[in-house]
Amino acid sequence: MKKALKIKSIWAILSMLAGIYLLSLSMVLHAGSIVTTSFAFAMIGVSVARLISIYRMHKNPKALQAYEIGQKEERFLAISEKSGRFVFLLTIMAEFVAIFTLILQGKEGAATIVSFVAGAQAVVYLATYFYLCKKY
Repeated sequence: MKKALKIKSIWAILSMLAGIYLLSLSMVLHAGSIVTTSFAFAMIGVSVARLISIYRMHKNPKALQAYEIGQKEERFLAISEKSGRFVFLLTIMAEFVAIFTLILQGKEGAATIVSFVAGAQAVVYLATYFYLCKKY
């Protein structure tokens, strides 16, 4: 399970670095709105909180054991899968609304970019779904 914690730590560090990069980019270019800055700070804050949580788990054997049991529990797995599907559908709907709004505003270039992101997201979702169906 320590390998899983190491992987989660790496993802948290990468998220934190992405937040720092976004924050520094918006400050250097003086183009950062309050939304971009807030998003960057949120990424950094959540990543730091996650790293602290992982560190505490790593140092406390009882918490690590409870985490291991929780990761294998069927109820937890079902809730994780349902929440993942819900977030996917929610982001696809938000992207659709964004595309529609951008087209109405005459910003076809931005609408095309959001369309490509939504399409790539759907392709990754389907590829992952079919891969996992064959694997399990």
